[in-house]
Amino acid sequence: MSKNILIVDDEVDVVEVIEMLLKNQGYNVITAHNGIEALERIEKKIPDLVILDIMMPQMDGLEACKKMRENEKMENVPIVMFSAKLSAVDKKEAFEVGADGFITKPFNARGFIAGIRTYLELGHM
Repeated sequence: MSKNILIVDDEVDVVEVIEMLLKNQGYNVITAHNGIEALERIEKKIPDLVILDIMMPQMDGLEACKKMRENEKMENVPIVMFSAKLSAVDKKEAFEVGADGFITKPFNARGFIAGIRTYLELGHM
């Protein structure tokens, strides 16, 4: 069965590139452009993995991550923060609200897919 991955980023071009990469690897892709939309998507379907940008309008990725972790159905779903803004402080804050890891922008497609596979394996152990 194909894994469902939720991509949350306010940059439409970035979402489209990631969606294409993931679909080419056989994954089902769900998209959202801010934290509020992401929370709406997980109410309809719990994903196997969330790729979550930090800086977004309406609700940033840190707040969205925190709210996702409040949903008991999301407690074992890996949440990967995806951002160009990843200082030591950002990483600390992300871990504190429940993030499992990080992927930095810009990214290498091969490394990105390898990272996604690893996070999916961790989420289903």
